[in-house]
Amino acid sequence: MYLKLLKNHIAASLFKNAYFLMSSSVLSSVIGYLYWISAARLFPPEEIGFIAAVLAAASLIMSVGDLGLGITAIRHLQSSGSNKLAMANSVITIPAVCSVLLGLVFLVLIPYLAPQYLPLVINPLYGGLFLLLAVGQSVVYSSGSIFTALLASDRTLYLVNISAVGKLVLIAPIALMFPGSHGLIIASALAIWIGISYSFIVSFPSIIPEFKFRFTASANLLVPLVKYSFSNYFARICLEAQNLLFPIISLHLMGPEKNAIFYMALITSMVLRVIPSAIFNSLFAESSNDKKSSKKNLRDALKLNFLIIIPACLAIIICSEYLLVLIGENYAKEGRNALMILVVANIPWSINYMLITLARVNQQNKLVITICVALLLSSIIPCFFFMPTWGPSGGAMAYLLGQILTMTFMFFVYGFRHYYKVKPYNE
Repeated sequence: MYLKLLKNHIAASLFKNAYFLMSSSVLSSVIGYLYWISAARLFPPEEIGFIAAVLAAASLIMSVGDLGLGITAIRHLQSSGSNKLAMANSVITIPAVCSVLLGLVFLVLIPYLAPQYLPLVINPLYGGLFLLLAVGQSVVYSSGSIFTALLASDRTLYLVNISAVGKLVLIAPIALMFPGSHGLIIASALAIWIGISYSFIVSFPSIIPEFKFRFTASANLLVPLVKYSFSNYFARICLEAQNLLFPIISLHLMGPEKNAIFYMALITSMVLRVIPSAIFNSLFAESSNDKKSSKKNLRDALKLNFLIIIPACLAIIICSEYLLVLIGENYAKEGRNALMILVVANIPWSINYMLITLARVNQQNKLVITICVALLLSSIIPCFFFMPTWGPSGGAMAYLLGQILTMTFMFFVYGFRHYYKVKPYNE
């Protein structure tokens, strides 16, 4: 009887897709965790804290430089006909060039606005590696968007996991050859470009037989389409900036060593994001295709989310000291409280992500932006008050406060019934 129920449960497309998305993300999360364990063993905390902020800055530049073309590709590339190759190359080229330009502006402004990043300017190798890293992240994101658009998400998994494994394999030998934080940048940049090379040589030709990468900027193809993606682009920047700005602000407020402790707690806790992301992304897909079952799918998704994320949170809280000891004794001693608070923050984060998903289903772009901006501001602003006083735990408290305030505000202003009324398919 129970076996039959289990089979029926897994057979439901909502759950089947959610479990697939979760399982496909677990490998890269585990590899990423092992990479940071290795990095923490090979480099002192102050180097880890600095590189965490550098990686966050490069990712933020990539997000801004995308210009909404990733979302544009997902929406329109499949139907672009004979323009498919030109559009694919443009979706890769334009964000990459923008990332270079934004990276150069960032490097020029460092002495005036962000002196904590001065090593990137003083050492030309640092600056060059930073630009290579930012461009690589841009190409990875653009490639993933193209694969998604062409219904080849498995190629994204190959790209991400090849890069993740590359970092894990390269970290030790590169640490011996290049001691210091630039060794971490070299490992990250080199691994990303190994994954990109595989995609250009193997993955792209398998789905676009005539594919050959060329620097292309077909603005006439993309400009008319981008305006429809701008709101989602802006919302994505706000949602990602919430996580990316924390290491940058933490480096400024607490210094590199404390930032390393906070960052390790943050990335450990973010493994749990796989659960709500997979479930509610699956809900989004189901709600777009099965309009009549939207309310049932929402209830099922909420139940599954809480059934998995609450025990997972408890498990990580119980094992928090052991997880951080693997990274280092100092990380466990000073970062355990921060990790436990950040783990708890994943529960209201899952609700906020659900609200964002439902707003997207409803095609309520202004509401999506409202939630993402609220999450960003309500988390970042308290950092400036909490971090100087309570250190890494203060940063975690600011993060948790932002999730709770946003969730409470959205329910108070709109109410849950508002999200049940899905505009495209009112019953």
